[in-house]
Amino acid sequence: MAELSLVISERLSDAELETLLAELRVHLAVGEPRYLLRKSADPTLVPLIELVGSVGAWLPLTPAATAYLATLGKHAADATRNWVARSWRREEAKPVSDLATALAKAAECMGPNTAVVIGLDVPDGPLGDDDHYQERGA
Repeated sequence: MAELSLVISERLSDAELETLLAELRVHLAVGEPRYLLRKSADPTLVPLIELVGSVGAWLPLTPAATAYLATLGKHAADATRNWVARSWRREEAKPVSDLATALAKAAECMGPNTAVVIGLDVPDGPLGDDDHYQERGA
């Protein structure tokens, strides 16, 4: 089964990282996390959580995302904040909601302005080749 790649730029505590991994792995295959080692000491760089992978790695979320988007489209005229909040609690949207919640909690632990990037690893991942990664525990 294809795995998603999880990259973080700031260290989370072991407990925070294990919680994030456990919550993501309920619905998706996520490999061991890697840490982003930036070449720049630029203080304007924001903390980052990156979750990318092939289309096959994202397939387990397809039914949930499809159901959520279909419901959203059906109620586009009623797209109020309360309706959107209720729709995230629907059972068919739970995998997508769980993913968003887990990433949001980890981003909060990493600090203000943390960027969360999710997507496909085509061709080199969203960060390109300019940064270096370190395996967990290295």
